[in-house]
Amino acid sequence: MVFSDVHLGDIYCRREEFLVFLSNIFESRMSRNLPYLKALVILGDFFDLIWNTIENLCSNKVFVDIYNILQAINNNGVEIIFALGNHEIPTGGFYNFEFEKRKKDFLEKLRVNRFYYNFLNEFTVCQYVIFGQNSSNNTVISVFDSIYDIQFNELGLILRENDKGTIILENKNLKNSYQYFMAHGYQFEAWFKHHFFFAPVWKSFVEEDVERVLLNELWYGLKQFNLLITDENIEYVASERKLDISDFSPSRMEKDLIKIDKRLHNNGRNIKNEIYFRRILQFLEKYSLQPITHVIFGHSHETDVSNVNNVVMMNAGCWVADKTPSYIEIHIDGDFRVKKI
Repeated sequence: MVFSDVHLGDIYCRREEFLVFLSNIFESRMSRNLPYLKALVILGDFFDLIWNTIENLCSNKVFVDIYNILQAINNNGVEIIFALGNHEIPTGGFYNFEFEKRKKDFLEKLRVNRFYYNFLNEFTVCQYVIFGQNSSNNTVISVFDSIYDIQFNELGLILRENDKGTIILENKNLKNSYQYFMAHGYQFEAWFKHHFFFAPVWKSFVEEDVERVLLNELWYGLKQFNLLITDENIEYVASERKLDISDFSPSRMEKDLIKIDKRLHNNGRNIKNEIYFRRILQFLEKYSLQPITHVIFGHSHETDVSNVNNVVMMNAGCWVADKTPSYIEIHIDGDFRVKKI
């Protein structure tokens, strides 16, 4: 099962429906109604460090219930693969070379904030995921931190030097010679806009300091109480959430919160998937990924299935606002189903 853009921490996250979705998976596993489920692949923006703080995400019971069920599913023999998104890590610069460090920093943030669930670890957190056939004729899920680590042989089968990032699903060939490529989707942004506009804005939110954490808490509180950004309301939220704002100028805080509000006013990406299709084809050609037959991404929040130049492109949708949550099933024969909740 593949899903994306849950955005835990976003005030518009449909977390109760997501909790029910996971509970149904767990109950089905326990009653042996999902015996062939091998993996949940989460394509980024599961956590939302733009809308919330990592401390609250790690400790708030609302979120902890979800982590407990994910851990229980994992303990029941289902692999959980986690491709990070732009609401979790910085994505500017040479992200293929810098991803491993950013991943370690992200996992360290979780550990420092007492997130001790082992379904997220250095082997299951990645940037890219491929489901398909490897050169040993096994059906596998392979995870990669860099696009430069992905190679295929002359038969279009995945090559790996080691098995650390390989999960063997079946010791037989797929009925269809499909290779599924998965990523969050920021990799398919227009290069200039991504590196000089989008990535710096996202980075300013996900890299926390004392003031950043405080502003996040205040903004989130104002939205929860449905209050306008005024000095009086800021003081009220600070009092209710026991936040010390004495070291900060009220006028400066109000201006900064208004800036945050403007940046986050339009919830979600809501960019048409067609904009990404041409870039995905260019991406596959640039990195010699011609054996890829299917691409799954998130990021734009619009569920979609399209066939573009004989490549099936799918968006897994999201779990926020007025969108209908969805997920993608990939079966062992290589076929897929897009399902809405």
